[in-house]
Amino acid sequence: MQRKLNWFCLPILMAVLIAVAAFPAFSSARSFCGSPIVRDYERPLRYLPEAKPLPLILPFGPSGLRTSSFYAPKPALATTSATESLSGKRLEHLGDLTGFPLQNQSDLEMTLNWKIRMIISRVGVDGEPSSAISERTNDIGILRPSESLWVLEKLQEVGTVRIDMFFFDGEENLRGSYFEYAHVVPYRAMARLRLTRRSVSPGGEFKLRVENLGTTEVKYGEAYRLQIYKDRRWQQAPQREKFFAPRYTLRPGRSSRCQRVGVFKGAEPGLYRIAKKVGSWERRRGKTIFLSRDVTETFRVTGTR
Repeated sequence: MQRKLNWFCLPILMAVLIAVAAFPAFSSARSFCGSPIVRDYERPLRYLPEAKPLPLILPFGPSGLRTSSFYAPKPALATTSATESLSGKRLEHLGDLTGFPLQNQSDLEMTLNWKIRMIISRVGVDGEPSSAISERTNDIGILRPSESLWVLEKLQEVGTVRIDMFFFDGEENLRGSYFEYAHVVPYRAMARLRLTRRSVSPGGEFKLRVENLGTTEVKYGEAYRLQIYKDRRWQQAPQREKFFAPRYTLRPGRSSRCQRVGVFKGAEPGLYRIAKKVGSWERRRGKTIFLSRDVTETFRVTGTR
């Protein structure tokens, strides 16, 4: 009776051991796929007080004057909460111009005679300006119908800054003031692939994601290529999936959603590489061009399943 009981319990014991052994890998994959931030470039902005963003329509301006139309301002940065946003706070690149346009969308000529002063300052932990980095005053006179004038200033230092905008009329009376925050970082395009497993059996699968380590957006798609290292070179390997998905945009410091990758059942053991196309705008010799390149990661296919 005891021997029969032991044989009856053995399959249950083996199932429990397999489940326990598999749990860390499952937990690790779940944690891996649930961590969208790999480098939190926006963190310095998240703890600053609320900004006073420049509105689309200035309350003291003439009818038809807009601060933006065809120009698309950078979107508010998303936070960890789906219900919050960092309005008036954004990531900017060192050496870029920051500012806004004034556009006459009416059919009449506008006589403004404004002075617009833009001050970019370093900020303290309370969000208040501590010392000025640059200051510029722009004289805005007449705006013809459909004409746009830009108020711009160059970002000259890395770090968190406050951008103050003061509007004065022709008699030097202050008509309105606004301020926004920017975290200024060097321009860098960098992405990589990460896998949940570095070893898999034929017919098995793992998950991958694209990680944007740079400070500019990258674009990617679902498509990937599997290659095997044979005869001292990388060769195309069989794969299961076909792709018809669109391209996606990945913000700085963020990771993509996890993508399931299946290994062909007849895959021979050896060293494999997975490659995915990733594109980004990069700066070369004073020009900004869109470049697409492969990002890769290696894994091993073990013996037969």
